[in-house]
Amino acid sequence: MPPGPLRQLKACSASPRRTLSSGSGQKDCNSLNSTEASTMPQDPACSGQALTRLADADESEELLRRLIADLPGMIWVSGGDGVHFVSPQWLSYTGLSLEATLGDNWLDAIHPDDLPEVRSIWKQAFHARRESIMEYRLRRHDGVYRWFASRGAPRTFGNGPPCWFGVCTDIDELKREEAELRESKEALRTTFEQAGIGIAHIGPDGSFLRTNGKFQEMTGYSEEELRHMRFPELTHPEDRGLGMREFQAALSGARVTVNVEKRYMRKDGSAMWVRITGSPVYTDDRLAYCMTVVEDITGRRANERRREESERRLKLAVSIAQLGFWEWDLGSEACYYSPEFMRQLGYVPGEWTATVREWTSRLHSEDRAAVFDRIDRYLANPSTDFDIEYRVQHRDGSYRWMMAHAVRIAGPQGDHMTGTQLDITERKEAAQRVLEAAQHDPLTGLPNRALVFEYAGHMISAARRTRGQGALLFIDLDRFKPINDLYGHEVGDRVLQDVARRLMSCVRGQDLVGRLGGDEFVIVMQHNGYAAPASAVAR
Repeated sequence: MPPGPLRQLKACSASPRRTLSSGSGQKDCNSLNSTEASTMPQDPACSGQALTRLADADESEELLRRLIADLPGMIWVSGGDGVHFVSPQWLSYTGLSLEATLGDNWLDAIHPDDLPEVRSIWKQAFHARRESIMEYRLRRHDGVYRWFASRGAPRTFGNGPPCWFGVCTDIDELKREEAELRESKEALRTTFEQAGIGIAHIGPDGSFLRTNGKFQEMTGYSEEELRHMRFPELTHPEDRGLGMREFQAALSGARVTVNVEKRYMRKDGSAMWVRITGSPVYTDDRLAYCMTVVEDITGRRANERRREESERRLKLAVSIAQLGFWEWDLGSEACYYSPEFMRQLGYVPGEWTATVREWTSRLHSEDRAAVFDRIDRYLANPSTDFDIEYRVQHRDGSYRWMMAHAVRIAGPQGDHMTGTQLDITERKEAAQRVLEAAQHDPLTGLPNRALVFEYAGHMISAARRTRGQGALLFIDLDRFKPINDLYGHEVGDRVLQDVARRLMSCVRGQDLVGRLGGDEFVIVMQHNGYAAPASAVAR
């Protein structure tokens, strides 16, 4: 039966074993083992002491065995000639026998890449008689290597050489976590240094603790120069108040996120627009620094200014041109009507439901079919231009003439029809007045010679097609010149106007009364199937 742990540990000491003196015939009771106790002479006094010590030794042996079995690590004892003792955990983990472990055999379980360093550390500790501390990979019984930390301290027994008592602890998970942490730190460092955006760590006092290369490039300052600066020094004088309260709150420990756009001053004196996002970072519930991400938005701000200027000019042009803007989502009835569009119809934004139905319901009944047909034809062939004129009802009940231009636009959210609307009512009325002036006598309001002849031509053509009849009655006033000469042109004009009214009262609705000039009038009677009406009118 192999000796127990207590006896193995005792055997590691190289101190001389005390034995029975040949002269006295006595043994030192402290050095007795169970075999010696069973074979030595039964001196009553010595036998009692020996039995007591053997009982104590057996009890200690059991306690030590339990202690070693319950320890999480693997116990080992080594001397100058190699390992003398290993706990059962070692044998269970490595799968090696005790004989394959003692001496220097245990080194066979060390990973080959770690073996040189293990030998070196152990050699130095042995010669210096100091504590040995090392980490290495140890082969498991299934061939898998795991990281262990080994720590051993020298102990001496009497005048003998030292023995190292130590423990091996599994640190494989810790090693993995350390590796992951190193990778994470390296990734963060790489991200910090190579980020395409400026990053700065600002201390509680407002100083720059760390800045990355992009931040230094943006500002024109070196890392060393920035360390001696505080962040307000970079801010444009006119913008130093922007976001300052939020930054001070963050640097005072408030858990807030700062978002601000302001101007920074570069080292060369030029200004640049930046967008700053800052968040406080805590260590053990204490503010460590404020991490700020700084984006150069100079180009974006310039584009925004240009866009705003373009929009301003467009709004001005639209306002001057009095163009109403509208947009129709072709996938639904949803529409947008600009304020000018609404103003043209006597409304303010929000008074309409923003749908196409609101607009079509106000179209003049005579124009609605033509508008729908024009929209359908355009949507079927959007390569053509969409231009249309129509009448739409004003808030006051009147109808206004409008002219619309539109285009179809395809977008990621669906197709839209976008266009403008221009109020052309005055233009239409002016054109009508011009037309009427060109075709009517300004004094009497009757059709003039040109319109009479045009109408008569149409009547004659129709009569030929239908084999119908018509009549032309030419009328002049007797003794009109003396009236003019005696009473003046004003009275003569009133006479002509009165004659025009009388003639209009004598004809049918389809007949036309015109003034040829001076005191000459004409009546065009169409589809006159018999002579009586013409004669009646002539009388």
